Amino acid sequence: MKLNRQFRRFYLQQQLPSRFSRLYIHQITGHRQNIENIVAIQTVHGLQYAHKDIKPDNVLLDENFNLKLGDFGLTDNKAEANDGVGTVSYMAPEVGTGKFYLTQKADIFSLGSSFIEIKTGVNPFSNNDREQVYQDLLQQPEKFWTNFEQHLKKEKNLTLHIEKEFKILIQNMLNDVPEKRPSIDQVLSSSYLNLYQTTEDQIITYMQQHLQLKALYEIDLTKVQGANGQAISETMEIEQVGLNEFRFRNINKAKNFQKNVTNFFKKIMIESENIVFETNETLDDVMKSNIDIKEQQGRQLSKFLIRDLDKTCQFGVILELMVDVVNLYIIDVKGARKNLNISKKYLRDSLRKKMKKVETQDI
Repeated sequence: MKLNRQFRRFYLQQQLPSRFSRLYIHQITGHRQNIENIVAIQTVHGLQYAHKDIKPDNVLLDENFNLKLGDFGLTDNKAEANDGVGTVSYMAPEVGTGKFYLTQKADIFSLGSSFIEIKTGVNPFSNNDREQVYQDLLQQPEKFWTNFEQHLKKEKNLTLHIEKEFKILIQNMLNDVPEKRPSIDQVLSSSYLNLYQTTEDQIITYMQQHLQLKALYEIDLTKVQGANGQAISETMEIEQVGLNEFRFRNINKAKNFQKNVTNFFKKIMIESENIVFETNETLDDVMKSNIDIKEQQGRQLSKFLIRDLDKTCQFGVILELMVDVVNLYIIDVKGARKNLNISKKYLRDSLRKKMKKVETQDI
């Protein structure tokens, strides 16, 4: 069976419709009929084991777009433990205190945190103020959900209806008293997971239409300048969204993402024996662009002119720099030769050639 880790990368960039996020939440929780070889938390707990590191990164996607739980390196059959293992942003509060805790109840907490991220694309407990956020959930749940929905709107421009049934389930799963958390069978019988069902055929159709439109690539980001020309291997998502527009996404939260993309683009131009000049002029002065001058002032743009060895200006490139996204636009330059399609095509083809698609893993 072919499995890969594209699931988390997918929903972080493209919001899953509620009916599909619910199906996936159901799949990693427990059995569904007519799906073979699915390993879920219900399977693990039914064998009297605890997973101890439940998180979306450990959820794999098979060739039929079904989910399967992976990474059992921390799994054991002890009902109680005091080892403090797991991933902090999904970890139950009693884990890591040095005291003994109920391992399966800690799994339920981690599963609830994962549910939130699968549904919304955001883990609310991943920031430095995770303790305060958690206390809001415990003491002022209405405030927690209101703040969380406002955060989704501000940071992801996402207006999401979070069902009452989902909120109740999460509040139960993330109870600070482990014994009050539901068992895995009680989670499966919750009203949220039984609101209505989605068929596997529907999810296959949806994922085929959306997941395969974007590809994950591993890029050799050899430094243009640096000690010994040291190479950086970075994985990012790249989408060609138009004839002359590419979008780079920082799926692994690399610290130097913007710099790496800029160096990657410059390296391609240098290899083509073109000269890259950065300009601070407004786009209307040097390039034909659909970006309004007022809009330029509110966006972080790096603008480049591409010239050949004869110093003939060929075309321009705009890099629109955002926190985890860089948009690359290939733009016409005012006063340049009209027949420049070959030059633009070279850059487009070069971008594609430098992309080495990450193969799915046999696990």
